[in-house]
Amino acid sequence: MNNTDYSKLNIKDIVMGYKETYRPKINITENTKEEFSKNIEKINYSFYTTIIGDITIASSPKGVCYLVFSQEGNKDLEEMNKLFPKAIFSLKKDDNQQKILDYIAGKHIEYIKIHLVGTKFQLSVWRELLNINPNGFTSYGKLAEDINRVKALRAVGTAVGKNPISVILPCHRVLPKNGNIGNYRWGAEKKIEIIKLGF
Repeated sequence: MNNTDYSKLNIKDIVMGYKETYRPKINITENTKEEFSKNIEKINYSFYTTIIGDITIASSPKGVCYLVFSQEGNKDLEEMNKLFPKAIFSLKKDDNQQKILDYIAGKHIEYIKIHLVGTKFQLSVWRELLNINPNGFTSYGKLAEDINRVKALRAVGTAVGKNPISVILPCHRVLPKNGNIGNYRWGAEKKIEIIKLGF
C-alpha cells in the first residue's frame, strides 16, 4: 500500500517535466444564488471518462456550471440540486460540455463558456482563480490579498474548496505559503496529476 502523504510534497519536487499549460479564453456569466433562484433554468448534465479521470459536467444555456470528478451513487445530482435550486435537470450532452472535453483531450479551443452561481464572496474568489498565471501558482494568502480580503483567509480557502468547476477554474494551482501541494477536494495525488498533465 502506498502511504505517501502527497499533500506534504513540495511543488518544486513535482514540476520538473510537466506539460506547459494552455488555457483558452473563458467567457463568464455570473449569478448570485438569489438571482439564479428567480428563474427556472434548464441544466443538462452527463458523465464522461477522460485522461484526468471520470468526470461529471453540467451546463446551462449560459455555459458550463458544474464540473467534478464523479462521485459514488447520486452524489453529483444531489449536489447539483443544492447548488442550482429550481433548475430542471436533463441527462443530456451539449456543445458547452463538448468544448470542455475537447480542451481536456488537448484540442485547441478558442473559448469556453462558464456560468458561475454562488454568493458574492464566492464569485469574487472564483473569478480571481482565472488570473493565476497558466503556468504558475498562487497561495491562499496572495489570493485573499488580490481580492482585498486579507483578513478573510479562512473564508477564501473555503470558497476555493467549493469551486464548482474543477480544472477550468484552477483551484489546483492554489498552494499553502510553504509551497507544499496541500489539500484538494479530490485528494493531493489527483492535484499533482492534473498539474503534471498541464492543466
